[in-house]
Amino acid sequence: MTQGSPEWLDYRRTMRNASETAAVLGVSPWCTPYQLWLQKTGRADTKANAAMQRGTDLEPAARAAYETETGTIMQPLVLQDGLYSASLDGMTLEGDLIVEIKCPFKGQDSELWK
Repeated sequence: MTQGSPEWLDYRRTMRNASETAAVLGVSPWCTPYQLWLQKTGRADTKANAAMQRGTDLEPAARAAYETETGTIMQPLVLQDGLYSASLDGMTLEGDLIVEIKCPFKGQDSELWK
């Protein structure tokens, strides 16, 4: 399943996704538990903001740069265990290393990195 595809988006609506954990716990600065409930029940759409779109656009190049720098091939992958799911930015073919790619919208002085 290709991350970002319509099939993937439909799949995510039915799963408990790793990226939603902070919202479920009420500690996400971007999404409240109520907003997540609205999304999961089809009462609200998840809209990509500029920062999310930047990450989507740059992730393949960032993964390729990581592969060039480390010599380690990383493959995007969706994992599932029952109702739980995680969309990995990259995992080795051997399954021994996972990479989480961030393409910050702000510079190095961003509070996100502190």
